Amino acid sequence: MHVELNQNRQIFLQTPDLAERLGVSIRTIERWRYEGLIPFKKIGRRVVLHQLDEVLKALKVFDNPTHIRTVDIQQEAK
Repeated sequence: MHVELNQNRQIFLQTPDLAERLGVSIRTIERWRYEGLIPFKKIGRRVVLHQLDEVLKALKVFDNPTHIRTVDIQQEAK
């Protein structure tokens, strides 16, 4: 399910839809959310919405967002 607001063409996606759109797993989206890498809005206890353009902006900071965890693990091992 996704919601589009025609005013500014803002697109809000739930976690499974965002994962599919970005070509990553749902677990990856959850990890990025937990690590504070992507913004989200929570409605009630279960509904989590991601504003697509804000997520894309947040991920542009990283060349390859999936490498973040590997780098953190390598630094801790030193």
